[in-house]
Amino acid sequence: MVISIFYKRREDPASIDPTTIDNLLYGDGGSPQIPVSLYRLHMYFNYLSLTNLHLVLKLFPNLRHLTFSTSTFDLNFASSTIWHEFISKNLLKLEKFQFYIRITGSIVQQCPSPELAHLFNDDHKKWIDGPVIMDYNHVLESPMLEVYTYSQFAHNGKSSVELYGKERHITTTNNTISIDKNITRLRITLNDNVEQLVSTYQNRTIYPKVTIIIIHSQMTIKPKENDPISSLICSDLIKSIPDLSKIAELQFTINTPMNFNYPSRTLVRRLLSKMPKIRRLDLPYNYLLDLFKSPLIIQMLAKQIHSISIQFHNDPPLLQDITQILNAFSTNLHFLCMNVNMAFPVDNFYAILPLIFNGTCIKLYHFELRLSKIQQTSQSFSTEFKLWLKKHLAMLINNDQKRLTTMEYSIKDREFLVSF
Repeated sequence: MVISIFYKRREDPASIDPTTIDNLLYGDGGSPQIPVSLYRLHMYFNYLSLTNLHLVLKLFPNLRHLTFSTSTFDLNFASSTIWHEFISKNLLKLEKFQFYIRITGSIVQQCPSPELAHLFNDDHKKWIDGPVIMDYNHVLESPMLEVYTYSQFAHNGKSSVELYGKERHITTTNNTISIDKNITRLRITLNDNVEQLVSTYQNRTIYPKVTIIIIHSQMTIKPKENDPISSLICSDLIKSIPDLSKIAELQFTINTPMNFNYPSRTLVRRLLSKMPKIRRLDLPYNYLLDLFKSPLIIQMLAKQIHSISIQFHNDPPLLQDITQILNAFSTNLHFLCMNVNMAFPVDNFYAILPLIFNGTCIKLYHFELRLSKIQQTSQSFSTEFKLWLKKHLAMLINNDQKRLTTMEYSIKDREFLVSF
């Protein structure tokens, strides 16, 4: 049995009416209206209140295995006392309890006491198999607290970790416990104190299963090129991932393009030179163009890259540059995404899109064009542009029946997708 809960986050969401729960449980004449015999439940949700979660869980008094993953602003989600009281009263048959809780916001501006995690071992020994871990990271623009059970599987749970700024508390002294053995994403958040972050880094954890690296920038100061920091970051990475040839995806992200700067282009080139098997790349337009100054890197990428996501922030795409990019990756490119984080340069795309549609990349089967907000204001495709897209795609189908008979496309206000 599969149970899905769709929850749309709002500022002040209305609580579930407790009488609704009672009616479902007991109904007319005391007959349950739902299958209360459910034994196992896995839930994934964000920003659902703890009160509402508890009301939902009351629907399944016979649960023996409960697993959930969530993001929240409420520190009470990680309260051992609250969960012990609820389970003892409402889930009397529970045998296994697993969770992953990510808490952000002003409530975690400082790291809570380690007792937050230790109390789970005292109160929940009969339900929780293994230690409870508490990770706190102060480097992030909004500090983050993660509280989770060691036995929680990686899917929708603890699948990523920050390289810098992590403080960890664990409810065990067992040295054989490997918390990070199943981590698949390694994130490196850089801020204006990057020199201090790198110089004070002492962690030597090995992440054997990482295949995705995300370089996230919160830097307000423009980075210096060819500085020693890039070499030190690469050195720290190699200590945590000795074999960078296993990396399949590299992403460069920022909080908002108006207030933050990407890391140095030197770092981009140095990382890519150590990742010969990379298949997916996400980076800003100017940084991708800068790679063409290093022919050996472009030659390596052209053989491996299947997916490219390009971020446009300040400079609109030029036909000659996009032509150069598409020609370089024409052999193996399957997926292409263009994210426009600036006023939509419609005239530029009138010239560029036919180049993409006309088969320059022979293996391309999916293309996306997305518009992002500008200073919290949404932008959308004009009616004229939408009509031009429909007309042009119809002409392609009529003129090339062999290749495009299976073409599917979707045109929305801020998103255009086409699959060949």
